[in-house]
Amino acid sequence: SCGTTAAPCRTIQQAVNLSSNGDTILVAAGSYTKSGGSTCLDDNNTAVVCVLNKHLIILGGYTTSNWSNPNPSTNVTIIDGQNSHRGVQLHGTTADIASLTIEGFTIQNGRKQGASSGADGLTFAFGGGMLADRASVTARNLILKDNQALGGNTSSSYGGAGAGGGMAFRSNTNGIFLENIVFENNLARGGTGVDRGGYGIGGGLYTLDAVVTGNNLTFTNNTAQAGSSNGSGSSGNNYADAQGGGAAIHNFSNATLDTIIATGNQALGGDAPNGNAGGSFGGGLYAERATAVFSNV
Repeated sequence: SCGTTAAPCRTIQQAVNLSSNGDTILVAAGSYTKSGGSTCLDDNNTAVVCVLNKHLIILGGYTTSNWSNPNPSTNVTIIDGQNSHRGVQLHGTTADIASLTIEGFTIQNGRKQGASSGADGLTFAFGGGMLADRASVTARNLILKDNQALGGNTSSSYGGAGAGGGMAFRSNTNGIFLENIVFENNLARGGTGVDRGGYGIGGGLYTLDAVVTGNNLTFTNNTAQAGSSNGSGSSGNNYADAQGGGAAIHNFSNATLDTIIATGNQALGGDAPNGNAGGSFGGGLYAERATAVFSNV
């Protein structure tokens, strides 16, 4: 019932549901999974934590006996999608009405699965660990590991795209700030299609039409893998390409990232044994139709 600090909410989502603009939510150590209702707009795959049209601060690393001094290293605070749900979703139905500051969490086992039919908005999958649309984000001291964005396997000409296995940001022109973030073993994988497989873009991080500033980012063993097909391998002059095993800075984004470690990441194009296989671009880092400055890499 979210009473005193000695009797807090059992779930982060319950605190979010009760919160107002400008509130700060403190989270004690433990593992938090999907429980109860949320205000997510994604009916097929709701998130463990969903913030819709609010400005909030969510901080992990506390204990139920100490709400003053967080220590995420000792008081490990986990948002766990259990391979069934996205970890965190932030959404603004219009610009400037949503933002999130999030610090001190491990976000793991998040999963966004694209549908097997319908328009691109349904078959594509973005942000297995975290997705933010039309909202600004400040994220510090996070570990994103073992999250997946999986495009749908379709009977259409092309499979659904998978983008941002760890994190995805779309239409965030008011700014994304990332500091001390670890992306580890995340996967963005395209689905299968009749003519070609879907794109796999940004195994750890994906941005689209976003302004991003980041420092101290580590990308380890993330994968962008395009889907496969038994068809021609192409549709509309597009192929089953994989882009950015660690991170992909995509269309209309402006990213300035400093102090980056990228090791063991892969971009794997999709197979098409009866036609044209997909290409692989940027095993570690990739940028396309965007402004990207990478320093101290």
